[in-house]
Amino acid sequence: MGSTGSRTSYSSGTTATSGVTPSIASYNGGQDPTIVATQQQAQSANNATFSDTDPNPYHELSGGGRNYYLAQTFNIDTKLAVQDYLHDQPVAGSMYSPSQELNNSMEKGKPLTANQQYMAQSLLDGSHNLGQNLTLTHYGRVSLIDNFAKNAGLSINHSNYGNLKDSDLQKFVGSTHSLQKFLSTSYNDFRHAPANNPFTDKAVKLNIKAPAKTQGFMPGNGPGGQLGELVLAPATVANPQNFRITGARFRKDSNGRVLMKRSGAQSYPAIEFDIEFF
Repeated sequence: MGSTGSRTSYSSGTTATSGVTPSIASYNGGQDPTIVATQQQAQSANNATFSDTDPNPYHELSGGGRNYYLAQTFNIDTKLAVQDYLHDQPVAGSMYSPSQELNNSMEKGKPLTANQQYMAQSLLDGSHNLGQNLTLTHYGRVSLIDNFAKNAGLSINHSNYGNLKDSDLQKFVGSTHSLQKFLSTSYNDFRHAPANNPFTDKAVKLNIKAPAKTQGFMPGNGPGGQLGELVLAPATVANPQNFRITGARFRKDSNGRVLMKRSGAQSYPAIEFDIEFF
């Protein structure tokens, strides 16, 4: 039986940002997930499609990304929120896209704007069991390690990364955390991404094991289809999205030298974490 998909304290509080709500029929052309009128209908359909158990070991997504994408069911608000989430142009007055602004606020515990509340709640409404025990990959900035260290009670931050040793990284292993933002991942390790792309050229790599019950959604079959994107949902009361760090190491080149990766305006030693949701 699928997740209950209970709502969180994020209040929608807004109407769709497009101003005019398109008809349901306009979305059902075979190129998008099925669109239904209500969140409850979408939840019921996704529970029937995506199981919370998988008898198989962890693996890359099977069955094809396009088939998975089209098997989903969204309501109209979720569809519009996914479009906003994928929008890559900066928000007015900012250097960052809507998804970057949203996730930065969620990660730091900042109050969300009305539009961000709408986007977050609508994306949560569309989240469902992954349906398979999946291996996923995420590349992120050094703020990930800052958060891991804070939650694990370690006096480590990005200002002293240059002094870290392998033994320091092992202090992260065994610590538990909960996902506090939407996390974009790849189910094919970005194999189809171009060289020197902005997706993988980052300081922190997460090798993720996500069981079938983990909550998330596939946002598209465009860039998401090529890059294998699956977005994991943040923690809620009903779905805590807890994970454990099971391994940590420096990423090195073929000569055994630690790789340096940019994060913002600076370069940092590249670090790799193994995490497993439970």
